[in-house]
Amino acid sequence: MFLLNDLSNSSHKKSLILFFILGVVSFTSFAKEQVEDTKFSVDRGFFNEPFVLNITSETEGAEIRFTKDGSKPSLENGEIYSKPIIINTTTIIRAAAFKNGLEPTDIDTHSYLFLGDVIRQNGQGMPRDWGTLGNFDTSPGDLKPGPYLA
Repeated sequence: MFLLNDLSNSSHKKSLILFFILGVVSFTSFAKEQVEDTKFSVDRGFFNEPFVLNITSETEGAEIRFTKDGSKPSLENGEIYSKPIIINTTTIIRAAAFKNGLEPTDIDTHSYLFLGDVIRQNGQGMPRDWGTLGNFDTSPGDLKPGPYLA
């Protein structure tokens, strides 16, 4: 074994280059290809009007699965994306693409918030507490102004 400061010796330089090349080739031969990431036709944000959402992946033959309930899409969970989705109310879309022999994409999440829905919230369906997220001066579903507003 030689030290990096001993690279004045040309045989050590060649050994280091060969070691590096073999390491890169070895790593890439074990790395599995991944499905191309999902793309949403409309970016997340605030909306006043309904719109049509397309979800795509550049990997030919990839199956896209999505959820609207906040759960993680997987081969066993979620709807198979087969046609554009009409978004006309506050919706959270999570999507991932899958194909045999390839690693799936990461899960992409987009939140589409309709201001009319937000201002009409009444607290129903909200969780009873924040769980492990921490202590706050309000509880979920408490839509009254907090003490920070005078």
